[in-house]
Amino acid sequence: MFLKRIDKIIVTLFSILTLLVTAKSQTQISKVSKTENGLINLHFSLSDELYGVLYRSNSLEETGDPVSMINGNNNSVELSDEIGNLEKGFLKIKTYRKSDSLDIDNDGIPDTTELDTLGRMNPLNPAPPISISSGSQYIPNKEAFNTLSHRDNFPGSKDISEVKFLIFDVHTDSKKLYLINSKRYEYHFTFSRDAVGRYNDNTTFNNHSYFTNTRRRNVAGSIVYHPNHILKNGSKGIYTIEFWPSDPVAFKYVKIAYEMIITAMPFLRGKVAYHPSSETQRSLYFNETNEYRNSRVTVIDTNELMGNITYNALNTGESYGRLKLISGSQNISFRDIVILENIPND
Repeated sequence: MFLKRIDKIIVTLFSILTLLVTAKSQTQISKVSKTENGLINLHFSLSDELYGVLYRSNSLEETGDPVSMINGNNNSVELSDEIGNLEKGFLKIKTYRKSDSLDIDNDGIPDTTELDTLGRMNPLNPAPPISISSGSQYIPNKEAFNTLSHRDNFPGSKDISEVKFLIFDVHTDSKKLYLINSKRYEYHFTFSRDAVGRYNDNTTFNNHSYFTNTRRRNVAGSIVYHPNHILKNGSKGIYTIEFWPSDPVAFKYVKIAYEMIITAMPFLRGKVAYHPSSETQRSLYFNETNEYRNSRVTVIDTNELMGNITYNALNTGESYGRLKLISGSQNISFRDIVILENIPND
C-alpha cells in the first residue's frame, strides 16, 4: 500500500485561490486545474520579457521556497508544484523581468541563463555545470531519462532502467543535485571524481556518503523505473527513489532527495515514491513514521511495489526440452526444463 496519506486537497485549493487574489501581483491566474495524481497546475499569461517563479509556503506571511520556474512567451504558460501531496500550504507566483538578471539559487549564474540551458544547468539547483555527456541537472521527459539510464537487476525486478543520482553538501543550505549518466558511470565515486572533480579518495567519499547520518555530507542513490507496476488510478509505471540497501538514510535526507529529484524531473507527475528496499531502511522508516506522515514524501513498500509480479526470470536464454514441474524429490535429466516450486539452494 502507499504509506503516505493524500487528502484535504479541496481545502488546499481554496487556500491557493485566496492567496492569489490577495497577493499584490501583476499575475492573473486564468485557470487552476488538478491532475489525477493530485498535482495542482496554475495557468496564466506571461510576457516574453518576464519569467515566472512558483513558491510554496506554509503560511501567508512567508515567501516560501521556489519549486518551479518558466520563461514567458507572450502566451499562456503553466506552473505546477510537482511534489504535490498538499495537506495545507499556499502557492504564490512571482514574476521577474529577464533583464534584472536575478539569481534565485545563488550560484552566480542568472536565472534566465539557466532556464535557457535546462539540463546542463538548473535555476533551482546551484550545482556547477558539467559535461552533458556525464550527466544532467534536469530531466524533462522519459526519453531524456532513458538516455541517462542503464539496465540493472534489482530484488524482484530484472533488467529495469536506473539513473543514479548524487547530492553534494546536504549538510548546508547549498545542496547540489546531479543526475548521472549511468551508462557511463557505474559508481557514484567515479562520477564524483571524474565528472565533478570532487573527492580523489574513495574512502573519504564513502565516509561522507554512506552508513552515517551524523557526518553525512552527500546522498547517493538511484531512481528506478518499474514499468509494470499498476497505480491506484489504473495507470502503469512508477519511479522509485532507492538507496544502497545497507545505507540507513534518515528521513531528513530522504526528504531532501525526494524534493530535489521531483523538482528536477517534472515529467514524473506524481508517479514517484521512496522505496525503503531493505530491512535496515524499513526499520528506520518505522522509527520515523511521524516525520513521514507529516511530510509530502510518498512511500511505497516492497509488497505493494512487487505485488503484481507473477513471474520473474532468474536467467534468460533459449532451450528445448520437456517442461516439468518439480517439487524437489523427483529426478530430472538434461532434457527437462524444470519449474520449481521453491528457489533451489545452489
